[in-house]
Amino acid sequence: MNNLSILKSTLLLVLGLLFVTPNFAQKKNKVRIKANFINVIDQAAYIDIQGTSRINKKNTKVPGLEYTVYNDTHEDRTELGTAVSDANGAAKFVIPNFATMESDSTGFYNIYIAFKGNDEFSKAKKSVSFKKALISAQVVEKDSINFIEAQLLDGFTKEPIADESLTVQVQRLFKHLPIGEEFNMTDESGNIEVEINNDIPGIDGILNLEVALIDSDDYGTVKKVVAAPVGVEALSWV
Repeated sequence: MNNLSILKSTLLLVLGLLFVTPNFAQKKNKVRIKANFINVIDQAAYIDIQGTSRINKKNTKVPGLEYTVYNDTHEDRTELGTAVSDANGAAKFVIPNFATMESDSTGFYNIYIAFKGNDEFSKAKKSVSFKKALISAQVVEKDSINFIEAQLLDGFTKEPIADESLTVQVQRLFKHLPIGEEFNMTDESGNIEVEINNDIPGIDGILNLEVALIDSDDYGTVKKVVAAPVGVEALSWV
């Protein structure tokens, strides 16, 4: 057999192997992770995770992915637990004990999220950093008018946070009811004061009033809920 025949045979063998081993060089889909920190004071602190992938030229929410969540420090990386994405590609990781988490020297908490990959999707990672903020709130009555007063503090320095916008709303089953201004800016003491209308219905007259700092670059989303008997009695509402 001459060299040309050997070359042709080798080429045919290679082509044959490519056809009989489908998916051998199949490229895995990439996963893009988005993550947001949410702290509902006196209730729970958690990370909202959303995984998407571009499949068949469409951004697709990916279910069934397991994410491992870590607390990163300068010296160590401590695993906090795992969360699996639901049918909408979303996973909610509740931080087991926020009070025991370690921050860096500037007060930032650093979270590392990892997906280890599988047969269809390549591994992915995401880092999230945030500081702790504190919101205190109470309902007060002045001249027969009810107000909700709130104060926003930095959880690391305990100093007031000024010039931040807080939203105030009444919690509903489907869509919350905003009250006050669209932007309730904190003053130099970190305070706001919002009037509560006297015609808002609530079960047994109880209103669940939510004060929130939304999507802050430094603090994420922070909420404080106050239940107060300042509404109009109703059996139910939407």
